[in-house]
Amino acid sequence: MRPTATRHSPSTLHRLPHAGSRRLVRSLAAWLFAATLPLAAHGQEGLQLRLQNDLLDPLKKAREGAASFARADRIEGTTDTDIVLTGNAELRRAGGDVFTADRLRYVQVDDELFANGAVKLVRDGNVYTGPELRLKLDDYSGYFVSPQYALTGTRNRRVAPETQIITSINDPLYAYRNPVAPNRTGFPGHGNADRAIFIDRDHVDLDNPVYTTCRADGATEPPDWYIKAETMSLDQTTQIGVARNARIVFKGVPILASPFISFPLDDSRKSGFLPPTLSVTSRNGFEYQQPYYYNLAPNYDLTLYPKVISARGLQLGGDVRYLSPSYNGELRGEGLLNDRLSNGDNRYALSTLNNFASGSWTGYANLDKVSDDNYFVDYSRTIALSSQRILPRDAAITYNQPYWYLTVHTLRYQTLQDPVTPIVPPYEKSPQILFHGARLDVLGGFDFTLDIDATRFIHPTLASGDRYVFNPSISYPILRPGWFVTPKLSYSATHYSVADQPVGAPREFNRNLPTASVDSGLVFERDTSLFGKTLRQTLEPRLFYTRTPYRDQSNFPLYDSGITDFNFAQLFAENPFGGYDRIADTNQITAAVSTRFIDSENGAEIFRASLGQRYYLSPQRVTLPGQLPIDDSRSDVLAEVSGQVSRDFTVDAGVQYSPVIRGVIRSNFGVSYRPEPTKVINAEYRYRQGDLEQVDVSAQWPLFGNVYGIGRVNYSTRDRKPIETLAGFEYNGCCWVLRVVGSR
Repeated sequence: MRPTATRHSPSTLHRLPHAGSRRLVRSLAAWLFAATLPLAAHGQEGLQLRLQNDLLDPLKKAREGAASFARADRIEGTTDTDIVLTGNAELRRAGGDVFTADRLRYVQVDDELFANGAVKLVRDGNVYTGPELRLKLDDYSGYFVSPQYALTGTRNRRVAPETQIITSINDPLYAYRNPVAPNRTGFPGHGNADRAIFIDRDHVDLDNPVYTTCRADGATEPPDWYIKAETMSLDQTTQIGVARNARIVFKGVPILASPFISFPLDDSRKSGFLPPTLSVTSRNGFEYQQPYYYNLAPNYDLTLYPKVISARGLQLGGDVRYLSPSYNGELRGEGLLNDRLSNGDNRYALSTLNNFASGSWTGYANLDKVSDDNYFVDYSRTIALSSQRILPRDAAITYNQPYWYLTVHTLRYQTLQDPVTPIVPPYEKSPQILFHGARLDVLGGFDFTLDIDATRFIHPTLASGDRYVFNPSISYPILRPGWFVTPKLSYSATHYSVADQPVGAPREFNRNLPTASVDSGLVFERDTSLFGKTLRQTLEPRLFYTRTPYRDQSNFPLYDSGITDFNFAQLFAENPFGGYDRIADTNQITAAVSTRFIDSENGAEIFRASLGQRYYLSPQRVTLPGQLPIDDSRSDVLAEVSGQVSRDFTVDAGVQYSPVIRGVIRSNFGVSYRPEPTKVINAEYRYRQGDLEQVDVSAQWPLFGNVYGIGRVNYSTRDRKPIETLAGFEYNGCCWVLRVVGSR
């Protein structure tokens, strides 16, 4: 019997006897069925929805109160027994589960779904396709015959609330290093199997599976690498896959067999082997390093990196990282027993980096130590590492308040001596007590600052002593549209107490010096365009005057002061010396002008050019040992340009020109060409009068296919020989990377 709207109302239809009766609904078009849609008041539409509600209502059993939707070319069923969808059949369940097939059959008595022909299951973003599926919907148990699968989605991992702050990809520990992340290739983990057995919603077992992260579905060639196993278990709760009696195949060749292989299904950190490093050096011979990563907890981990060095022996190393809301750090160490190239010595290196912050307290403790003077020379492969000669051991704790802070600091060193050129180690600070206070824009616009420094300096061969500095300042910034003037007055009171002085030499030294300065400038703006881009150009002339009287400081200790680098920032400094041991007598004016091009849309600085010079109104008499007084009327001229000159080119250049000798004292010119993210060419020329003239060229460029070339040459034109050369290539196979580099 086929009811119609004219023969029965919806309520009458609900009361029709259905035991043993069969209701058929056929349609050539796809129909949308809703188990929880309200019935229409009357009419044909209400009748159809009511009939479909009777057939599909059992599909709500797994998730009570949610909706299920179905459509097909042909639908038939028996109330309280089953429903069959044929031709472009599709069933959608609340929560995102989607079933499609040539034929779908739901058996209400067993709450079981049967699918045949081009079956596709999308669940939590993961996709399974194959010829046949049988699944109980209430507990998600069943099987899929000959499935292809792609693990594109992830289930919510069941993590304790107190540890969830560490499991995000944006967390500092994750961002610092995520060594085991196979799905970073851009392709999800995917493969095929003889059978997929669904244990429950979160667990799937695969028979004779293949798993890989290479290429997307539909690739005609076999993947570059894959795991072939007897069985494989996928746990979406922990996002862990376990393969048993497995082998790893690379380029068609089995490279590893194991009774048990565990791997992550997403980008979560997981214990396991990291890619090895192989190298050959003229000093150490063949080297092989095989790191192993332990994911001990969401907020701390351990990496072990044993290394076989053919000429020396077995080196063991480890790296521990930890992170919490109030502290974080890293502990790293490596050692080699009985170094065969060093008369059987035991050699090691240790380093730590630790920070904490809790309430008003912050602090850090850093330590670097090696077993001997030549450790970096023997074990490092770069000039920067092998040239290290002074290793700091540094710790500080700070108490912070809104307008002031107090720091207790200690600094010691390990000095690695050069047998050819002995090094005099710097003074150590143990302890150093620092106080800084500031109140800005008070009493009508005044800025007040106060710095106090009390330090004990220790040295193994030179005279040790104490230094006390009291340095207040007051300024009155006047800021107006288009100009500014900032007068400032500061005072430095310094006291020294020196031990181990020769007989008759003074042990106490005092110095009291005021300093006055005025900083001023103008800012002009105009709208312009460059390379088709709307910009705002500024012209910013600036004058800076500073005056400090002369005090003889030739007999004062020299603990931590030195001449600062001559650059644009130093042009506007009140004291050309760093530290408190020397305060120069100054009576000088700095004149400079800058122009900037600023993006009108986002305010980003595109390009900057600056020109400046210092004029001495009286000679500068305070010097460092071995330095001559400055009796010129003007300093060298500084010129700098930096920024983006076109879409692909950026430039960074600077020149220090001496009007006295009418020549360049120092210069650098660098240009970078970046037409695309994977293409870059850098070239730089560096010159320093008398001791340095170098050309440095580096590049990364695609060669062919997925092969990228890299190279660098640092050449000394003064010595007519290369200082450092490097060449290599990288093959990016989308799911694996090979890098080969040679350096000298």
